[in-house]
Amino acid sequence: PILANIDEIRKYEAYFQYMKEKNLIPDEKIRLIAYDYKKGINLQENLLQSFLGGNKYIGSVEYQSERERFRNLNSYFAKVAFEKHLDEYIKILSHFNIIQGKNAGSKIGVLLGSLFRNK
Repeated sequence: PILANIDEIRKYEAYFQYMKEKNLIPDEKIRLIAYDYKKGINLQENLLQSFLGGNKYIGSVEYQSERERFRNLNSYFAKVAFEKHLDEYIKILSHFNIIQGKNAGSKIGVLLGSLFRNK
């Protein structure tokens, strides 16, 4: 995940170059998600796609003040994230063919719900 600003993109482009040269990792293997994305503040997603090129950019996970609050508590945001951000996660997972589109949302919700209710 990256923050969707020009400084982060430059930093990650340097990482990509290093990975290609030293580790022989091709561009086709690199994928990025804009994390804690703030629409209207961060770079627009079409610009991210353009700057990163190819199929590197696959989506975003919206910023949530609750996530930040949970970082300071003895709890996990994931307990509520699946309810509030399911569409974002489905889009990302479907990109990797882990699940297939929005019809899998209820299956993921049930699965994640059962996992986190037991903790």
